[in-house]
Amino acid sequence: MNSLKNAAAFLFALHTTHAVEVGDEVCITGYVLDGLCITQGFFLDAQDTNSLEFPEEHTFHCLIDPPQCVESGYQVLGPKNETTGMHCLGFRFDNTTTVVELAKTVGQKGLCTSCTNEDANAPERGWLATVKGTVSALGDGSDGVTGTPILSDFEIMDGSVGCVTEDTV
Repeated sequence: MNSLKNAAAFLFALHTTHAVEVGDEVCITGYVLDGLCITQGFFLDAQDTNSLEFPEEHTFHCLIDPPQCVESGYQVLGPKNETTGMHCLGFRFDNTTTVVELAKTVGQKGLCTSCTNEDANAPERGWLATVKGTVSALGDGSDGVTGTPILSDFEIMDGSVGCVTEDTV
């Protein structure tokens, strides 16, 4: 839980440097994680792996197969805090279905039973994505997942695309 608080504090510092308001268009490149794995601090299929320290180890199976992960919602993480070694919390998505449907096409079919991508080079873990969207609500002020802003009208692209506008977070 301390890692979650450290990450939240880092995000708060980031957001106070560049205050995010409802209606802002933002772009961020980071790992997509479900709220459950963030909150509990580990992955269901790798309980000895800290989710905010090693989001690149999050399998597509863990991300979209277990119903409790889907029901917990999704978030794109912010950058890694070099002091703590933890990624900060980023933005939540307002539409779980959109995230799951895209994840199915990105992740490699096999371990991930919901995934449909049969390309042997498709990723099995670590969904690094560039996300552009509109801030539709601010968080509730808490240190946890619900404390982060919500994005609507979002687009999820491959992480290699990157952000190229001044509105980058």
